[in-house]
Amino acid sequence: MKKRTAFLLILCISLFLSSCAGKPNMEELLSYQRAGTECALRITDGEVFYANLEISEKEMRLTFTDEKRDGISYRLKKDGTVALFYEDTEIPLADSELIKCKRWFSVFSISAGENIWKIKKETLGGISLFVCKDGVFTLYIDASTGLPLKMETGSMTVDVLSCKISEK
Repeated sequence: MKKRTAFLLILCISLFLSSCAGKPNMEELLSYQRAGTECALRITDGEVFYANLEISEKEMRLTFTDEKRDGISYRLKKDGTVALFYEDTEIPLADSELIKCKRWFSVFSISAGENIWKIKKETLGGISLFVCKDGVFTLYIDASTGLPLKMETGSMTVDVLSCKISEK
């Protein structure tokens, strides 16, 4: 009887300890925002369009891949300036909150420390992920790879169709 009780106690303690695995912090979960990241995106912001995002040391580049806008890109430089590119033509855009592309870039330049994040580990469709909310953004990040799956803010949704981070 004592052996059975001791076995059940050890089993319960081991289950308790394994279920209390720590959650990563937001700095770890936002590591996909570093230079060398390339993602294929479907952005829904009033309309649906497709684009590729590249993050480098100097800028973030969002290049449209859908038929309507193929080859047009927006570039957000580290100093906050935005330019529209097509082939060899660059058009600097005036700094304004009305520039929609700033909202698109914002989900890839989130600060880990400025807001209070609620992180919950969930399983959706058999995929283990972290759902991170701060009141403005909701992020869905794959728990096994650390890569983003989906981002939402207001009426805008960014679905990450593929993502890779080159090791430097």
